[in-house]
Amino acid sequence: MARAAANALNRLALSFSSPAHVPSSCSICVVTTSYPSHDGDPAGHFVHAEVLELEATGHRVTVVTPDAGGAFGWPGAAFRLREKPWRAFESATWMVRATAQVRAASPEKIIAHWSVPSAFPVVMSAALDHVPLEIVSHGGDIRLLAASPLQLSRVTAPSPERRRVCRTPSCEADTRR
Repeated sequence: MARAAANALNRLALSFSSPAHVPSSCSICVVTTSYPSHDGDPAGHFVHAEVLELEATGHRVTVVTPDAGGAFGWPGAAFRLREKPWRAFESATWMVRATAQVRAASPEKIIAHWSVPSAFPVVMSAALDHVPLEIVSHGGDIRLLAASPLQLSRVTAPSPERRRVCRTPSCEADTRR
């Protein structure tokens, strides 16, 4: 049952993959709950690599990420919240602050790593519906969406004019079935 739900969500995610026009050199806002806070920090090393690649190709990148040590970071939000449940308050505070940072960045494109909370509620609350959005879901994120009521996937799905992508290899394999 969970596998079927995951496949349905993955197909839904890819159905919003219509390319949006983005200049070859533009202002990009990357919203992520996992990003290295220092050299050697394994948290979000792959997001950091993407940011460096975007900058190397001429894009101006603003990264919106929470401070280290709260609800987000290595080894993951689920573990960190179980360990210290009061971190949920810090995560809510970050979501409000991040929404304001995304809005203030005035980006030409937004890349949200993790559907929850980076795309929803952070980006969706920023009221930037005209900005192309790329949502990158990862393992835990996909499992969360698959286990959630279908209404959650409808809330996190952007309008057809916005871009929704699934870059997790297992997700891509599931959608080809």
